[in-house]
Amino acid sequence: MMRHTAPLLLAAAVSITTAGSAHARNFVLTDVSPGAWTVIDPEGIETMGGGVVRRAWSVQVLRNILSQPPEQPGYVRTLTDYDCERREFRWREFSAFTRSGETLVTKQNPAYGWESVTKGPDTLGAYQVVCGQSLGRGIISAESVAKLVITIMASWDPPAAKSPPKGAPAARTPPTKPAAKAKPEPVRQLSTRDLWP
Repeated sequence: MMRHTAPLLLAAAVSITTAGSAHARNFVLTDVSPGAWTVIDPEGIETMGGGVVRRAWSVQVLRNILSQPPEQPGYVRTLTDYDCERREFRWREFSAFTRSGETLVTKQNPAYGWESVTKGPDTLGAYQVVCGQSLGRGIISAESVAKLVITIMASWDPPAAKSPPKGAPAARTPPTKPAAKAKPEPVRQLSTRDLWP
């Protein structure tokens, strides 16, 4: 899963930590699907209820926040409780953001009921990290979770076109027919179903 993206992402993260910051922190990174990563700050995991229940923030970075074209990267920040003995979780609140940080939706969990961590790969992966059963994809260092999120999204950008060296003749391109005007797609409002199955 995501083997082609992981080396680019890890290299980019190393570059942000070695670019002059001695204040890098370690984050746990788990890959959920070819278009999603989850970031957890191990220092932010709280132990509650005698150590059985743990609470943690996670940030899921999505290649497409709306799950439809055109791709619109974004991220979802979620506060979740995990019962490490019963293998259950309950999310407390989440907020979804565009790549630029604009808030799309914020929601509190009205039911706040417990569910099995096997509900989805993102939930199971986060549970294993928070309850100390796994290091996910591994530990990655960055100055902040924000810089790591930006690096993940940048790893999905297409490579920049290289300009020809000075003095080199310009490349000839064959003439093309004018493209037909595409109809603008209707604006679709983000719903909770897009973010939380």
